[in-house]
Amino acid sequence: MCFSNPYEHEGALKKAEKDAAYFSEAMKYHNREQQAEWANDRATVGLSRAYSDLDTQALAIQGQGRLYSQNAFKDYLAKDNTLTGFDKTTKGYASTARSAGRNAYLELLGKQAQVESRLNNTFGRQMQAGQLTAMRQYQGQMASNRTKLGLPPTYGTPAMQRHPSFWEKTQGIRDVASFAKSMATGWNS
Repeated sequence: MCFSNPYEHEGALKKAEKDAAYFSEAMKYHNREQQAEWANDRATVGLSRAYSDLDTQALAIQGQGRLYSQNAFKDYLAKDNTLTGFDKTTKGYASTARSAGRNAYLELLGKQAQVESRLNNTFGRQMQAGQLTAMRQYQGQMASNRTKLGLPPTYGTPAMQRHPSFWEKTQGIRDVASFAKSMATGWNS
């Protein structure tokens, strides 16, 4: 005699519900994953732009420094620091002391030192600080994206179908035997 499992339909229904819930969560996770990938791309573009802005700013400061240095050198050359002018008695230019023009030259060197110091700070410490700030913003954005993404869905415990016990399996045979017994005892009396 072939006995079917009366709980088979219930187990299949539970498995279908569990599959539907899992695949729904998997699809939501896939969508969040795509959004996180786009957000990561935007964060990478932001980091690249921040670095580019730092480079552009530094190059602009370098250009200003070169212009300032050039103007300082022009001013230095415009001053006639070594010759005082034409001397009629010697029929030529009269010279001054050995240290003539020294202060003007020291002033030029001071201006060039200011330019070099500003450039060293711009391409050194300030550039490093700007890059560090940009990298920290980038890393914070990436961490935020990972947090928003969350963990992938898990299926959990499998949906089990209940199997009937031996007592439940033999219930049909016992019912038939009981009916047969009652029929047999009922006919004998």
